[in-house]
Amino acid sequence: MFKGVSSGLDRLEAYKAKIRAYTGTGAQPDYTAPIVQQKLGAMYRKAQQAFSEQASYQNAVSYIVGMAGVSVIMRAGYQAFAGALYRLASTQTGESKAMEAAVILAHWVARGLNSAILMSIRDQVFGIPAPTPP
Repeated sequence: MFKGVSSGLDRLEAYKAKIRAYTGTGAQPDYTAPIVQQKLGAMYRKAQQAFSEQASYQNAVSYIVGMAGVSVIMRAGYQAFAGALYRLASTQTGESKAMEAAVILAHWVARGLNSAILMSIRDQVFGIPAPTPP
């Protein structure tokens, strides 16, 4: 049965468990542990923010894809497209972001996804406009 998107809290707890497993290990455990302990608060805050953002856009994409009647087997492609746009939205700005989004959209249309659904994800979830023609 499909569980859906895991919550940010579940992902944060798994991340904390991974950090706890490696804290104090390595060639010099007495050096590693204090350094990691000093940075843990900032690491957890950044991870929590990223996990929340990802869960938010994944839920929004799931809603759009579900309303469009996309089969379950095809939904992973739309989520992967959204992941590429998420990375793009966090690293690019302005017209270059719109042009890169058009390239990513063309890539996923070539893979067989519906361009109208992809455009609605681009517009509604990430607020990236279509590039302006030259």
